[in-house]
Amino acid sequence: MTAPTRRSKVVQPLVERLLLRSRFGRRLLFVFIICALVPTCAVAYLSFKSVSEQLTEQSRERLASLASAAGKTLYDRLSFLETDVRKIVPRLKHCEGDGADPPSRDCGEGLLYAVEALARVSDSGSVLMVGEAERVAKFSPKSVPELAPGQSTVVTQGSPGDDYAVYLIHRPSDSTLSAVQFVASIDPAYLWSPADQEALPSGVSLSLWDPCLLY
Repeated sequence: MTAPTRRSKVVQPLVERLLLRSRFGRRLLFVFIICALVPTCAVAYLSFKSVSEQLTEQSRERLASLASAAGKTLYDRLSFLETDVRKIVPRLKHCEGDGADPPSRDCGEGLLYAVEALARVSDSGSVLMVGEAERVAKFSPKSVPELAPGQSTVVTQGSPGDDYAVYLIHRPSDSTLSAVQFVASIDPAYLWSPADQEALPSGVSLSLWDPCLLY
C-alpha cells in the first residue's frame, strides 16, 4: 500500500475546510442547489400543467363527439319508430283492442320490435292495443298531453331512484281519429342495447336525463 502524497494531504483538508466548514462554502453550495432545482421544478410544473390541460381538452372533445353520435342514434331510432307508428295508425281504427281482435288483424304487433305496449287513449278511456297493460297503465285521458293533429311527442315518467320510462305519443291527422291519441311505451333495449354500450370505450356509459324531473 502506497502512502498518500504530500499534495493530496494538503488539498483534501483544504477542500473540506473551504466548502463544508466555512460559511461562504455552505452558502455557495446552497445557492448552487437552489439555482439548479428551482428552474427544473418550474419547467416540470409547467410541462405537467400543459400536458394535463391538453389531455383534459382532448377527453372533453372525445366525450362530446361520443355524446353527439349517441344522441343522433337515439334521434334516428325515435324517428324510425314514429314513422312506423304513423303507417300503422290508419289500420288501428278497425281494431277493438283489449284482446278482442282476431290474430289475423294487425293491431300493433308490427311495433313490438321497439315498443312494450301500445294503447289508444280518448275521452272514453284507455284501450290496450298490444303489449303489456301495466306499461301504459299510468296514462289516462287527462294525463296525456294535448297535441295537434299529426303531431308526435316524447315524454318520460319516473321519480328519482326509479327507472324512467320513455313514451311516444302520437295524435293521428285522420279526421275519424282526431279525438284519439296513441301512447307507445318504448322498449329501452331498442333505444340503447347492450351491444351499443359495449361499443363505447371502457369507463364510458350513456345516461339519459330529463331536466324537468330535476326540480
